[in-house]
Amino acid sequence: MFKALIERLMLITFTPAKAWLEIIKENPKETDVRNNYVFPFMGLIAFASFLGAMIFGEEDTFNLNVQHAVIKSCVTFVSLFAGFFLASFVLNEIVEKFKLEKNLQHSQIFVGYASSILYAIDLVLELQLIPEFFFLQIFIFYTVYVIWESVGIYYSVVEERRVLFVAVTSLIVLAAPSLIEVALKYLLPGVS
Repeated sequence: MFKALIERLMLITFTPAKAWLEIIKENPKETDVRNNYVFPFMGLIAFASFLGAMIFGEEDTFNLNVQHAVIKSCVTFVSLFAGFFLASFVLNEIVEKFKLEKNLQHSQIFVGYASSILYAIDLVLELQLIPEFFFLQIFIFYTVYVIWESVGIYYSVVEERRVLFVAVTSLIVLAAPSLIEVALKYLLPGVS
């Protein structure tokens, strides 16, 4: 399973247009994408978050470090999980504005694969191995290019509306997990 996940990530990262063509040819079910790509990625990121907090935690005792690590990994997983579904739902609601057919399953597949760069960078950053890796966050904006390449292949948006579609979709995909994380930290004050 992880070999296929890495292969798909590499394809989306280095040749997004080819990746979107393959995704169209495969015609995957949204459950396959979720269960074999999105959820394993989220699990890896949550595990990386746990390890990063355990190894580089700032707590005084082991018990507090474990507690902090568990909370951090749960917040990370819930943010990604809820962010995925929020982005899928919002995207599904706005596609009609671009004269596209509403299809939640189609939106979930799109959001799952379009979030690949975000997931890969989160995986590296959550490990906290080298704090100076914060500069990797700039590469999150490569997601915009991955989405740009999908237009005309995965979503058939008229050329005049392409830039707007890419901008709105990119904002949705990139902001949804962060919004959920901010909401969790606001609603649960002890979580940091």
